[in-house]
Amino acid sequence: MPLSGRDLATDHRGGTDFAKGFAMESKQWAVQVYISEDRDDTVARAVLITRDGMRISGVGRARRNPVDRPIPEIGDEFAVSRALADLAVRLHVVAADDITQLTGPM
Repeated sequence: MPLSGRDLATDHRGGTDFAKGFAMESKQWAVQVYISEDRDDTVARAVLITRDGMRISGVGRARRNPVDRPIPEIGDEFAVSRALADLAVRLHVVAADDITQLTGPM
């Protein structure tokens, strides 16, 4: 049976246990999501804050097609998913830059 997007969501208790059997340090980073709407436009900003205070932001936008029914939750979902995707790309760049600084150019 195929999974829906909601089936793939995990809760705050940890989600999948892929590291079972390994002694790992447990860490928690917080992502704050801010959503603003102006008529048919929705903008979301996802801000990651690490334990050492590093902040990385991603932004996502959604615009309702005028022929679609006005259901704000759908715009929120698209804007937030795009903000999180942008955040993921930016975090990847930070990690790659860290590797380059520690090991030199690849």
